Amino acid sequence: MLSIIVDFDASDFRKAAEATKKQKGRPSDKHFAAIDEHVNCSRPTREEMRANSMMGHESIITTILATKDPALAEGLSHAHHAMLQEYYSARLSQRDREQIIKVACRSNPDYFTALMKDSSSSMEPIIRAVHAKVSLHKYVPLIQKFVGDLIKTGKPDKKTKEPPSVEDYVILLRKHKTSLFKFLHEVSSCCPDIQRLFLDWVKDAATSFRQAPRNPNYDGNLPLPLKTQQHRSHHSNGNDNKAAVFGAGAAGALSGGLQNMYAELPRETQHQVASVLDVHAHYLAQLHEASRRSLQQIVDRLAGVRESAVRRSMQGPGVYLARWHALLDDTIITPAAPGYGVPLRCGRDVKGAKASGKTGMKGAAGEEGGEMGGLEESFEDTVSLVSSNGNNSNGYGRGGLSVPAEPNARVVVEALGDKFRKVAAEVSAEAVRGSLLGSSEGLWIYIRGFGLKLTGRKGMKLGCCISFLV
Repeated sequence: MLSIIVDFDASDFRKAAEATKKQKGRPSDKHFAAIDEHVNCSRPTREEMRANSMMGHESIITTILATKDPALAEGLSHAHHAMLQEYYSARLSQRDREQIIKVACRSNPDYFTALMKDSSSSMEPIIRAVHAKVSLHKYVPLIQKFVGDLIKTGKPDKKTKEPPSVEDYVILLRKHKTSLFKFLHEVSSCCPDIQRLFLDWVKDAATSFRQAPRNPNYDGNLPLPLKTQQHRSHHSNGNDNKAAVFGAGAAGALSGGLQNMYAELPRETQHQVASVLDVHAHYLAQLHEASRRSLQQIVDRLAGVRESAVRRSMQGPGVYLARWHALLDDTIITPAAPGYGVPLRCGRDVKGAKASGKTGMKGAAGEEGGEMGGLEESFEDTVSLVSSNGNNSNGYGRGGLSVPAEPNARVVVEALGDKFRKVAAEVSAEAVRGSLLGSSEGLWIYIRGFGLKLTGRKGMKLGCCISFLV
């Protein structure tokens, strides 16, 4: 099933690439052959080519052609360059999907199938217990009704062509919540063992997030305060636990590793990192506040309001979408023109553009009148750039909610990025060992290792910044 779905998507890009090769006034076959050879070469070769393109401030197309044959890159017109960029984009997208099929469906040994079997086997006792004590046949029509309403809600309005809003999905969930409550109540009543199992799991999970008491010699400021330095100089035996000196446990399993990483930095770098963390912590706090206000707006609109009178929000609460947009906006993109010394572009320069072969926004292969027509424009109206105190901000919903642009925290990544990856790998390995022993603690160590426990408070700013950046 996965192979069929992904291959169907890959076929769209395959058709787009073939259509580019059949255009009138296209480049020669040698140009397309050079692109194909680059797409199918090894990863180190492709990465080296990208690095040369960025250092030389030249289009990746120019770099590929010049490496293959300098005569191919000489005199390349803008029209031919644009065609080759479309072809290169479509071929890369096609290759990515073919590799997904190869790894997930055709690898030997088949890890993906084994993973699915193990996952289903682990839930089999619970499924059998529920099936033996709960009459499930009466819930099948309710599930069918919910799936039908979900598909109906996800389609654009036939008259206005507007995509579904956040309020539409909230109304859908409210409509079917009673069925879910009935099912959970029956399972809890008829399967007390399962109820106790999940209750114990939730309690154990909550205790895993318990914060360690703060060391009295640490006042919560970064860099280390003078009194803590004095404490270390008088009581250190050369093998002291730096995490214990800091005493901050708000990053869960990563607390000790994060504080050790920071303590090993030079004093000057510590001050630079600390200043960036202060700014980034303030940025995260504003993101969460904007998310809370967005959620409150949706709740207020739905409170005692008829469905037909509900205002439409194209973007709901959440802080990770803002981070995702920031990553897209800062991503370096190859120049649009051929030649050398051409300025590089970034994601914000091509916002709203659609890759060749993509479907959905305006129909198949970029044709107008697709089923999702207008979605891109509506989304851009919602997630618009607004001005607040002279700074560009990312819009949240239609209520004027905005947050400042993400601060530049590159110094933190450069100073701690490699060390953080090592610490995260160690925590993840510990989580795997815990899960093999059937311990829920291992699972929660694993989750905290990915930064879900990290927030933007003073004593945990280090974990916040790195978890959002790496």
